[in-house]
Amino acid sequence: MPISRPSPACRPSACRWGRNANYAAGSNENTYTDLWTNRFYGYRNLVNTMRHAGSPLRLKPFNVYYHMYTGQKPASLNALVSVLTAAQGQELAPVAASTYARIAEGYYTTRFEPLDGQGSGRRWRVRDRGALNTLRFDHASADAVDFARSSGVLGQRHSQGSLYVALDPAVAEPVVALAEAPRADRDPPAATPYLVQGRWAFSAFAADDHGFHVAATGYGAGAMVWQVPRPGRWTVTAERDGTRLWSGSADADADGRLALTVPVSAIAPLLLRFRPADGAAG
Repeated sequence: MPISRPSPACRPSACRWGRNANYAAGSNENTYTDLWTNRFYGYRNLVNTMRHAGSPLRLKPFNVYYHMYTGQKPASLNALVSVLTAAQGQELAPVAASTYARIAEGYYTTRFEPLDGQGSGRRWRVRDRGALNTLRFDHASADAVDFARSSGVLGQRHSQGSLYVALDPAVAEPVVALAEAPRADRDPPAATPYLVQGRWAFSAFAADDHGFHVAATGYGAGAMVWQVPRPGRWTVTAERDGTRLWSGSADADADGRLALTVPVSAIAPLLLRFRPADGAAG
């Protein structure tokens, strides 16, 4: 698929509200069915669209956009089911359409202020980003976040030769510093726990002598992976308004990779607490 084919995130608008006009992240079933006139199975090709839009670089999010009338015909309903099944098999973090719109607006306002000279120190302050909380550094397989020189960074992950950096929504102007990664085939080690991937949105991360805690909100069960500074068993609790809703444990492997799923609804925000089972965080 040509890189010019996908629609932009939004376009500057001269409307009286003085706001950008945000485009949907993907087309609905009308486009795939010639305006609902034939090929009613066509929406199943959204899976191919998302595959092309995700490699070799992620250009667009996975957007399942459809109308209720898609249930009128067996072919269109089956197509929708196949798309939803494909989406469930992906590592996705579902968000509301209004959240995506704010992220798209943040793309056009984000500024980077070089620190340590003119950027030669590879350290920047991120300003005016709005709801945009992920940065991508391309051709960065050999790079990693330098957490000792950064602030307001939730996590990092390498994918397809790029380094994705997750910013903490609770920090207005985070600082991101990069350093050379020891190796590109595993999550870089760090003295501070950090997020590798997650289905929920996280914010207000804080580490202490006993582990770390973070706020979480999102849809569905909370599948997540953290990189922690020590292997072994960790206990995890989920709280809301001071009431414990769930507790469990998970084992970090020899590389410090801690994978778990929190089976609690996070539509209303949760507070997650992570503690090493032996009580020692470092």
